[in-house]
Parts: sequence; structure tokens; C-alpha cells
Amino acid sequence: MTPAAAHAAGPEIGFTAYAYGTSVYNADRSAMSGPTAYVSLACTTAPGKKAKNNSAAADLGRVGKAGATVTTVDSSEWGDSRATKSTSTTAGTSLLGGIIRAKAITAEAKVKSTPDGWKAENKSVLADLTILGKKIDAEVGPNTKIKVALPGVGKIAEVILNEQLTRTKANGTFETTTTALHVKVLPNSQLGNKFNVDVTIGRANAQLTPPAVGYLGGRGFATKVTLLDKTVESGPTSLVAVPCLGGTSSNRVASGDLGGIARAKGAATKAEGSAGDPAKSRVEAELAGVNLLGGLITADAIKSVATAKQSAGGPVELSDRGSKFVNLRIGGKQVLDTDIGPNTRIDVLGVQITLNKIRKTSTSITVTQIEVVIKSPRHGLPVNSKVEISYASASILPAL
Repeated sequence: MTPAAAHAAGPEIGFTAYAYGTSVYNADRSAMSGPTAYVSLACTTAPGKKAKNNSAAADLGRVGKAGATVTTVDSSEWGDSRATKSTSTTAGTSLLGGIIRAKAITAEAKVKSTPDGWKAENKSVLADLTILGKKIDAEVGPNTKIKVALPGVGKIAEVILNEQLTRTKANGTFETTTTALHVKVLPNSQLGNKFNVDVTIGRANAQLTPPAVGYLGGRGFATKVTLLDKTVESGPTSLVAVPCLGGTSSNRVASGDLGGIARAKGAATKAEGSAGDPAKSRVEAELAGVNLLGGLITADAIKSVATAKQSAGGPVELSDRGSKFVNLRIGGKQVLDTDIGPNTRIDVLGVQITLNKIRKTSTSITVTQIEVVIKSPRHGLPVNSKVEISYASASILPAL
């Protein structure tokens, strides 16, 4: 348990949390398996909020396989104390050709406010974990490092178990992160020449934010595939989120291939916000060289932009200005910008396509440049599976 500077507990303290199952990055970021079963608790001051997600087994390509994942986040309050908690549990994992195996991997992160200050709690449980056939205790100390070496080859990877990071950000947000299993393949090793990846299994993050009149919200991603029979799911790639009290975050992918469902030559996302007057939240997601469903949908470039702005307590101004398509083609035919309005729908070959999909509330806007819903099994995907390309959302929320 890690103490932090004391803060007065009360209903104005905000909650934020997220969790996911698996994530794989190439060292040069030329490919990426986005976080599976991603779940989040947006900036809020309301206790009793809960969210849950799950995904079926994940095929991580040459890196290995991971079983089904269940993730949860929640906020709570009792007496003068408040807390936010996140959990991630992933079944049956095998990595690097069976070098690393586990029956179940669980990560938990919790932060709470008490009369004595803000505190963090972290826990990892790695059931039946083996590395090179050697059994490892299910619960190990924080940031336990294990070097993996093969006979005649030498060191190939570093494994970090029960990885923990607790910090207070410059804006006063107190957060803790637990990563149950973190594998770094050494780039100069023999194995690194084949894999050269950074793998996380089981990540949970929990945060408390200091008192604020309101909060910024928003997130963006390049691609996401949800197969509604849960046999496969690709989590959001190049994911970014707007910090609750302002700041910036960015992500990028040099190229990506989601098993032939969607390909892109590159993607970049950015989220930024300012909690001053005016308060502003802006998110953008841009992709190049997009190819969906074996060439049914192609584009040289796609960009979504979502902006929310509020001045002096007035109404929240919402905009998708900057969103665009470059040389969009569907079924080989070019779709002109003049033919694309908000929520333009096109049905072709058993696929329901929505272009420039926009959803608004009084305080938020969501822009999805391409949403595809499969209506026929001819494309090799379960009916009602959904593919989202270039997603951006932005909001300015009262502290409720």
C-alpha cells in the first residue's frame, strides 16, 4: 500500500479507471494487437458506477495465444472514503512457443481516499505459471524480473511479473497501474530477430482526480473489430484518451493487418484537452492506405476529428470539422465528398456501411468515419459483426 499526499475526501473527488486483457506491440511499432476486452470508467464523480467487458480467446500470431478475458471497473463510496477499482482476468495463456505458460492471469488495481490520504493497492495472481518449464509462485513481489535464456542461445527476453507503478500527476491525479505479466523480447537476441515484441497480459489502472467543476472526456482509435459471436475480437488499435483535467496523449501504428479483415499502412491518433476557460477537448484519428474486407472498401486516407468546447459556463459547442476521406472507393467505385453527409448509409454485397457516422448529446460528440456491419456470412465473419475505422469522441462533462 502506497500513501500519497493527504486530500480532503468528499463527493467532488473524481473516478477514472481502465482495464484490458492482452496487448502486443512490435518494437518498431510496425504492427500491433490492440487491447482486448478494453473497459473504462470515464471521468465521473458518481460512486456506484460499474462496467464490464469480455472477449473470447485471442490469437496473438507468432507471439502465442491467450484465453478468454473478463475485465471490470467500478467506483464506490463509504463514509468519508471513495475508491475506484479495475480488474482483468485472462485464461490459458501460451507465449513464445510455450516458453511462458499460465492457466489464468489476473491483475487488480485500486486507489482510495481516506482521512489519512490517498492510497493504492495492487495485486497480481498468475495461476500455474511456468517459464521454460519452471513453476513460478502465483503471487510474487512487485516488479519481479526474470531473465529468460535458452541453452546455446543466451538471453532472449525479460519477464516482469506483478509490475506496479503508482504516481501523482502534475495535475493532482493519483493513479496506480498493475500489469500482471509483461514480456520484453530482447531486440538483439536470436528470438528478437523473429519476434521483437513487447507483450502485456492483464493490465488494470485506477485513478482518483482532485476536486473539479467539470471534466474533459474523449478517446480515439484507428480500428476495432467486434465479432458478436465472441470467437474473435480485435481491440481498439492506436488507442488514446483525453486526460480528465487536461493534457495530451498520442499513439501511432506504422502498419497493421487484422487478419485480412482490415489493413492500413499507418495510423496516428491524438487526444488533447484544456480545462481552462474555454474548456476544450479534441481527438483525431487518421489512417493511410486503408483496405477493408479484401478490397471491398479502400481509401488513400481517412481522418476523424471530434471537438467539444465550452466558454464561461455556456453551452458545449460540438464539431467534426477536419474529418475527411481521400479517394474513398466502395466496390471499386469512387465515392465523392459531395455524396457523403453525416450518417451516410450504403448497402453492398451483404455489408451495411455507414460513412461519417456522427452521434451527439448536449455535451459530447462521437465521429466514426467508417462503420461496417456484416449482414451476410459470405465475408467470413459472423452476421452482425462490426468493424469500426477512425473513431474519435470528445466531451465536456459536469462533475456529476
